[in-house]
Amino acid sequence: MISGRERLVRFFAGIAQKQEGLPPSPWHFRHLNGLPAILSRTPEDGLIQTTALKIEDGQITGIYIVRNPEKTAHLAPIFDLPMRPDT
Repeated sequence: MISGRERLVRFFAGIAQKQEGLPPSPWHFRHLNGLPAILSRTPEDGLIQTTALKIEDGQITGIYIVRNPEKTAHLAPIFDLPMRPDT
């Protein structure tokens, strides 16, 4: 978990720098475990990543990221993402 305003800003600045300022494509916005979340998929290997945001008093207080294929594979059909050909 990442906590603290300065750490969150550095985290997102790092992502923006790696992505040349553009978000990875495609992003899907949903709720996951009761939290607003972004589901993304890497074009290279089809790996699904979830990024859930904990929001308190209108501020992001935590970010939860999961990239483990064993934990995210079931999300492809739930969120209308195409399955990888080899799954």
